[in-house]
Amino acid sequence: DVGWGTDFVGRGEVADHVGDLVDRDRIVTLTGPGGIGKTRLAHEVAGRLGNTAGSPQTVVVELAPAVPGDELQLAFARHVGQPSIDAFVVGLDGSRALVIVDNCEHVVTEAAALVERFAGHTQIMVLATSRIPLGIDGESIVPVTPLDTSRGETSEALELFFQRAERAGVSWLDQPEQRAAALEI
Repeated sequence: DVGWGTDFVGRGEVADHVGDLVDRDRIVTLTGPGGIGKTRLAHEVAGRLGNTAGSPQTVVVELAPAVPGDELQLAFARHVGQPSIDAFVVGLDGSRALVIVDNCEHVVTEAAALVERFAGHTQIMVLATSRIPLGIDGESIVPVTPLDTSRGETSEALELFFQRAERAGVSWLDQPEQRAAALEI
């Protein structure tokens, strides 16, 4: 739990699939509307990859504060304490790295240039999150869809809703009419 406050719910198979894609294709973008769970899924994938032999170092680049025109390559280098991306790669000394590039949609051109810069380095894998694809060569796109609601009170979406409500101190969800109302939402 990376401070999420809830368990990872309902996307275990997707996380495994994305982990396989990142390992194979090296550039994967999780797409979907805001709040759908792209960032949470990316961190879950990183955690799962981190529990494997030869696990990659994970670096998270949060682009929410970026604005169009920002020089993201230089910002990344500074973020990892290096003068350049090449220095970062040299510092890896042959080991692998997973770079999570989060919230790309409002600076998609700049984010695409940053990710393309990593493409030439085979030991670097990129997992981007964005409402739209980056549109670069070699990018695998994985749409993130809403959690399942088809199983009623045992659905993944309702399980997450209840976990978050409990964390917020809501206690009235144990009443059947309230559970039914939550399911309706």
